[in-house]
Amino acid sequence: MDRSKARQVNLLVSLIFIVLVGIYYVNVNGTSDITSECEITEESCVFKGKNGIINVKFLQAPVIEEELRLKFTVFGDVKIINVWVEGINMYMGKTPVIFEDNPNIGITFLGACHLSEMKWRLNIEAENKEGEVLKYSAFFFTTQ
Repeated sequence: MDRSKARQVNLLVSLIFIVLVGIYYVNVNGTSDITSECEITEESCVFKGKNGIINVKFLQAPVIEEELRLKFTVFGDVKIINVWVEGINMYMGKTPVIFEDNPNIGITFLGACHLSEMKWRLNIEAENKEGEVLKYSAFFFTTQ
């Protein structure tokens, strides 16, 4: 291969790399168009977005290694498609929130770890009527 073709190949590979890094950066560091107001003292969290509001309420105080029940109330044109909890100060994987008999009541369990205080984040994926997936995420609560 002559030098001209080698330069073209190097340029093409470099451009592809830059595009992939840009896509990764946008997806990992992208911000949601959702605002959230979480007050654990009120035992609820309100996510407000352009297509609706999702209110999440604890049905009991969060305790590690015990069932945690959450009530979801949706106002507007959004449908919840996926919910999970994950640790902030210690990653313990994604713990799913499972909806069984009642589509408004989700159940999850919080794992135990060696930290004296664990901070948790609630993540919600919802879909609007246009099929767009909206991501809601907020620091939600602390367990000891």
